[in-house]
Amino acid sequence: MKISTGIDIVNIKRFEKKAMQPEFLKQIFTEKEITCANIQSLAGKFACKEAIKKADSKIINSWKDVEILNLTNGEPCASLMNQTNQQISISISHEKEYAIAIAIISSDEKNK
Repeated sequence: MKISTGIDIVNIKRFEKKAMQPEFLKQIFTEKEITCANIQSLAGKFACKEAIKKADSKIINSWKDVEILNLTNGEPCASLMNQTNQQISISISHEKEYAIAIAIISSDEKNK
């Protein structure tokens, strides 16, 4: 079993400036992600995608290869569109001007 981690922090105000461009949002997020989130949440989801990419750069070829949604209890959950042999645990937090996310990926080396 291989375990890798990634972390990322996003300045929400800087992210909001980019998010004002509709093509940016469509390039990064799925429709479900956009529909279910405000700017603070989207910044956190972006940080999470970056953290996943840092943990394992092979997972994300396109930003939409991973979808970050919330379970009914509010817990964030990452779904990989193209990978089945990896488990991802994520956490996202917001504090005033920043959103931060961490990703822990476990994979079975035999399947790689």
